[in-house]
Amino acid sequence: MPDSSPWSFSLTREDVLARRERRGEILAQIERLQTQIQDIDRWLEAVALIAPDDFLADVLPPNPSSKENADRASVWRQAVEDALGVAERGMLPRDLAAYIRDHGSVEAREKINRNPNGLYNMLARMLDEGLAAKVGDKFYSPALLSKLTESGEINEDAYSDSATGTKAIFIKAFEHHGMMSPKSLMEILRSDPEVGPKLKANPQYGYSTLARLVRQGLLIKEGSIYKLPLKENEPSSVGSLDGSDAELEEEESGLPAFLR
Repeated sequence: MPDSSPWSFSLTREDVLARRERRGEILAQIERLQTQIQDIDRWLEAVALIAPDDFLADVLPPNPSSKENADRASVWRQAVEDALGVAERGMLPRDLAAYIRDHGSVEAREKINRNPNGLYNMLARMLDEGLAAKVGDKFYSPALLSKLTESGEINEDAYSDSATGTKAIFIKAFEHHGMMSPKSLMEILRSDPEVGPKLKANPQYGYSTLARLVRQGLLIKEGSIYKLPLKENEPSSVGSLDGSDAELEEEESGLPAFLR
């Protein structure tokens, strides 16, 4: 006779969310461990190249997975080389990842989806080996970097604000404070979480951005100050909001030639 005793199963939405959250934590732990393993493998590879054989005889026996590691690295290397090879401008890591997902080999697409940190590890290795170059936040093939450097475009490209919103941050500063000298603008932007670190790393970055905004017609340069273009029916203003003309002239004397 079948058992007719009551049976119930309780499942809440919180149970599902907790299990999903735990899964995400485990995946993050796996990625961190994979990165640590790759870092250790790189260190061991370096040791194997420089240490005497007798020193390594009992300390560093042949690694049975060395061929597998080499094959894995070659997939990453080829994927990055392919992406940088077709680029006409510098690429952010996310640009490289997108290219690999769209155009990479089957193995490369699997790797970028399974362990995105592998891309950063390969970029670091290729930088060390001189097979890739980095300026600002962007990566280049050595050939492209040489070409852009010779044409004088490298600084503008490396710190391009198209993806970061830097252009909007500069414009908003002028909307809020009005006309400003470069020095006043830089003092304001140093506290910005996005622009501040770039100014600290490369003080020339702010001046390059100002020059680019003037070329694009988004700012106007009058003497030593910069301001937004007048909107239709907007009355013009006279004078500076940032100190006397003498102070501005003194400040301007220290500016790069293209801003004087």
